[in-house]
Amino acid sequence: QTQEGMNLLREEFLENPNDWQIQYHTGFAWRIIGDMEKSIFSYKRAIQLCPPGEPAGHMNYYGLGIVYQLIGDFDNSIDNLRKAYQLDNTSVKVLNSLGLTYKKKGNLEKAIEVYNHACQILMNNIMQELQSEGYEPTYQAPDDAKAAIVNMEIFNLVPGKLKEDILYATLQNNIAVCYAMLGQDEEARKAFREAIAFTPDGITYDAPL
Repeated sequence: QTQEGMNLLREEFLENPNDWQIQYHTGFAWRIIGDMEKSIFSYKRAIQLCPPGEPAGHMNYYGLGIVYQLIGDFDNSIDNLRKAYQLDNTSVKVLNSLGLTYKKKGNLEKAIEVYNHACQILMNNIMQELQSEGYEPTYQAPDDAKAAIVNMEIFNLVPGKLKEDILYATLQNNIAVCYAMLGQDEEARKAFREAIAFTPDGITYDAPL
């Protein structure tokens, strides 16, 4: 199937040689096949062709960062993942990969910092989603026009939203692994308990991710 996909991408490339998305998908395909050199070339070509301001443009740097991580070039991986995050500072997936790269590099404290930041971004994304659905974080006090009352309803919805997806549990699990590697057992236990509590029902995964 992968080879069939490559053949289709080649046909698309011949018809649209300056289409950055074709180069992006080609980079991904070469990564799956295991030819990292060609994958890097395709992702770099996608970056060159991608127009400024393209909403999905960060994925080119994200893909390139993953390839560099897989071949052990952690500095280039970090550089490209940071660029991806600069283009989309709501991407928890990019931050999770950046944290993993720091972990693989041996900088466990920085990995924990990035993972924790990813958790905060995830919660911010959920809050924005709830607000788009009509929930407000505060409301005006009826007897004081200048006072604002915290709307606990929206905050009470956040834990349920976090448990709808494996991502938060994954981040907490990765934090726990880093703490365990640092010998900080109590912090590791706290994070592992958080990961277990927020793992969606019926989902299992191999850790760390």
